[in-house]
Amino acid sequence: PYDVNSPLWSDGAVKARWLALPSGAKIGFAAEGEWKFPAGSVLVKNFSLPVDDTNPRTLRRLETRLLVCDTNGGVYGATYKWRADNSDADLVIAGTNELITIKTADGTRTQKWFFPGRQDCLTCHTPQSGGVLGVKTRQLNGDFTYPNGVTDNQLRAWNHLGLFDAKLSEAAIPHFARLVNITNTAAPLEGRVRSYLDANCAQCHRPGGVGAFFDARFDTPLKKQNLINGSVANQLGLAQAKVIVPGDTNQSILYRRISIVGENQM
Repeated sequence: PYDVNSPLWSDGAVKARWLALPSGAKIGFAAEGEWKFPAGSVLVKNFSLPVDDTNPRTLRRLETRLLVCDTNGGVYGATYKWRADNSDADLVIAGTNELITIKTADGTRTQKWFFPGRQDCLTCHTPQSGGVLGVKTRQLNGDFTYPNGVTDNQLRAWNHLGLFDAKLSEAAIPHFARLVNITNTAAPLEGRVRSYLDANCAQCHRPGGVGAFFDARFDTPLKKQNLINGSVANQLGLAQAKVIVPGDTNQSILYRRISIVGENQM
């Protein structure tokens, strides 16, 4: 099991994550950028949704996703939708929506949940992103409490387990980059926002990616990201719009695209 410092936003879902490697296989470690995973590596993510606004601990298990590293250096995914009684989960062939009933203080509301099909996984898990998202130095450089009750830095723990292709110096680990959660108000605001963009946007918004107008990767210095006053393809009808216009959320397309639901939403 593992966790990430800055989780991808998933419509309010609670997620649990696991990684499995073939026996004797090693991860190609990199202090910056993406790691390289051996063929046969499997990453597992379980999604549960809070279904009672008055008690957020009331969860409904929705799906379990598997991402498999193949022999050609690529990845493929599979989504399993859990049955209502949790007795089993069934493979999702084509992407499908379901309206989930959420209890509220005044009654109920509904939330649309999308279960991705096989091809939908490849929308984000692209060759340009390295296929595997989230499992990298800046995301795992943080503490995790393991099932046996021991809490340790995940890079240190994986290093001790011999999961990397080169032995890490423990003295170097605290100096590696580390993302922070957007909700961590004790962290500098710039670090929180750039961590959020790295986790949610960088799989496509990077050189060579689908959205290459700016570079959302945390490893890229802010001045080279083309975020501040960067040009955009769709100005949403605003004459002076840029990716981010300092002090002006109305003209900041990034802010507008992540704030809307429906057409043009991110």
